[in-house]
Amino acid sequence: KLREMLKGKPSLPSPYINDISLYIHDMRLLKNVVNEYLIYNGIINHENKRKSIFLFSIILYKNLFTKEFSKEHYREGLLSKTFNEKKELILENVIKDKIEQRANLINQKNKILSETAQSETKLREEYIFEIQKNNPSIKSICSYSIVDILIEENFSQLLNEPQIEIYYEYTFHNYKVEKKQIDFNEIQKKVNPEKTYKERLELIKQRNSKNQLKIELEISKNEEEIEKSKRKKLSELIKLYKDNSWEDIIFNNDDDKTESKDKKLSREKKLLMLLLRKGYIEENYPLYISYFYEGALIYKDFEFLLNVK
Repeated sequence: KLREMLKGKPSLPSPYINDISLYIHDMRLLKNVVNEYLIYNGIINHENKRKSIFLFSIILYKNLFTKEFSKEHYREGLLSKTFNEKKELILENVIKDKIEQRANLINQKNKILSETAQSETKLREEYIFEIQKNNPSIKSICSYSIVDILIEENFSQLLNEPQIEIYYEYTFHNYKVEKKQIDFNEIQKKVNPEKTYKERLELIKQRNSKNQLKIELEISKNEEEIEKSKRKKLSELIKLYKDNSWEDIIFNNDDDKTESKDKKLSREKKLLMLLLRKGYIEENYPLYISYFYEGALIYKDFEFLLNVK
């Protein structure tokens, strides 16, 4: 029917007609929309300088959501709320995982930076020093000298079988050696109450392997993706959804519970969702709506603003 009404007149793209035809069954409504379109198309869209689908979509919205359209002039209508408020909520859902990922990366980076030991050897020295503080006459640790126990492979034995050997001197040149078990977990808590030796060692290894630089690059890439998402149009954000949950964000304030009317609104809403999802109504909608109000822009001003956009 729509194709027949537009025959020999400013036409609309076939894919667009196919899309909206599924939702329009009221012939009187269709005639009103087409008549308005033909009038305003000659004024606003002469010489086809602008996409006809934007104008036709706004006229559809005007006829389907009359009350909401009347509020658009005061930026209180459904489209105003959608593009100024609901779009932010839709964006938040899109970038939620990226923001969480960025927070984890920053936390990981800060952990690496918080490690004070400058090397793996210096780290092990902290624990050996703590053992020596309480055992000044120590001879060896796990059968290794104080120097040799600082080697990572040898130090690992201290984690598994913490044992030390201590001198007990009686007189000059007379002493005995006694083996003593120690609690390495307690040593760890005294050196650093928040992190274990293994956790700190891993942070140093990450720092030395330039993993910190890799994390910084990932943070930078992540922030770039977030900023890129912020610049997307609503229709582009909607395409990033894996389901239709974005629809609930837009229509979550509806209070109409009447069954018969709800069915009618359901079709209207589905059509509006299509117009938003396909980008048939975009962020530049106020420029088209403004022409329907008294004191609206003249064509040249309208064209100038569209070109600036």
